[in-house]
Amino acid sequence: MVIEGDYVFRNPALRLAEAQSKNANTYVYQVDYPVHQPDYPCQNNRSPHGSELPFVFGKINEASGAKFIGISRDAQDTAIRERLMSELMSAWVNFAKSGNPNGGPLPEWPLFSPDIQPIMRFGMSTRPENAPNQAEYTAIAEFMKVFNLFDVLK
Repeated sequence: MVIEGDYVFRNPALRLAEAQSKNANTYVYQVDYPVHQPDYPCQNNRSPHGSELPFVFGKINEASGAKFIGISRDAQDTAIRERLMSELMSAWVNFAKSGNPNGGPLPEWPLFSPDIQPIMRFGMSTRPENAPNQAEYTAIAEFMKVFNLFDVLK
């Protein structure tokens, strides 16, 4: 994780999930697929915001998908991409149909709860994990109480 990604995306998303989970079934995911963007060193081998979109919309082998995730490294990477595409498409379709992403090729995806923060991690393997990167989340949350970048930009 990089600090600006946590500050701008991850921490606000977890705070929103905590609030939402008090009123409705809530599911949280994190994409950990390392994109292949050697021409963009700040993104290469990371999972930048929005990198799940080519998988969700079945565009991993098209030019529009390559702009997000690059081209496949090898046959093993191609197999991982195909699996991720199947999993993410299934989860999004299931959620759109029923409000629950479970089913199909996914391992059981637990409801989010603030106390254990289960998050489905999509990457080289797909699995639920309780409170991944909790130390970083807590540190950024404490920092945000003191210094809010968005206040400075006003």
